[in-house]
Amino acid sequence: MITLPLLLVFLMTASQAAFAQSSSSDINQVSADCRRGDAQSCLRLGLSYILGRDGLVKDDNKAADLFKQSCDSGIAAGCEMLGTAHFQGIGVQLDKLKALELYQTACNGGRASACRYVGWMYHTGNGVSKDNFQAVEPLSRSCTGGEPMGCLMLSFMYQRGEGVRLDRVRALDLAGKACDLKSEEGCKVYGILKNQDK
Repeated sequence: MITLPLLLVFLMTASQAAFAQSSSSDINQVSADCRRGDAQSCLRLGLSYILGRDGLVKDDNKAADLFKQSCDSGIAAGCEMLGTAHFQGIGVQLDKLKALELYQTACNGGRASACRYVGWMYHTGNGVSKDNFQAVEPLSRSCTGGEPMGCLMLSFMYQRGEGVRLDRVRALDLAGKACDLKSEEGCKVYGILKNQDK
């Protein structure tokens, strides 16, 4: 079973959603833009607070507030970041059902990584009732969106017939896609499955 070290996931998500590190004068402009209602700037400012960079002191509560502003304004990455904050109780109350709701919103907004989190939560039963059937669709969207871990998780499900019909050919294809997307683990699994077919 694949587990995700969640603090690492949080920081990886932050770095994926982040813009280049800014100077203090740039961050002042970002802050001013956020106050004027620019949701992307609020997301960027939230990332700076959660990471304690760009001359700002780390402040999880401010970061979560800024992610909420961004999410409420329709920025899918803001919803994903707020979901991760709720999943871990960083700057907000720990609430995995709220995290799932926010991840689903971000997934519907085109965030493939958020789709992976939705699928992972259902597949592992972390914060929700385990439901492999519910995991399939968001993991498929994640894989289609270019998330190698979504492809790999789905490959494992096809290997074991979890939520889907057992299908070794599909499992191999999905592991191959994960490998094509530069997942070292995907390449290893692809090699193992390929050798089993010989």
